Amino acid sequence: MNGIQIRNTVKSVLNISDSLTEACRQNKKTWDIVERCHQEAANINDANIQDYLESNILHHHIKIDKLFADFEQGINDSQISEKSLIIFMLDEELLNTYGDRREDIFS
Repeated sequence: MNGIQIRNTVKSVLNISDSLTEACRQNKKTWDIVERCHQEAANINDANIQDYLESNILHHHIKIDKLFADFEQGINDSQISEKSLIIFMLDEELLNTYGDRREDIFS
């Protein structure tokens, strides 16, 4: 896999639920690959690789999974009249936290 993969069907999705579902799916796919690498390190008794994967990569994907769940919960708990504002606030939070990488991803 070469970097971030975004399906063509997701690039133009305006439905936040579909986008969150796809983001969760891709995070889970990456998480599964990291867990497989962790198991391979266990098979050869390499504690350094296991520790690195646990403390850096797996921890990051757990945080991302929780972030997506929090977003989904916030959207689901909001009233219909508030959904656009909630989605805007989530977008701003992501831009402020992770920076605007849209040009890198979609170019």
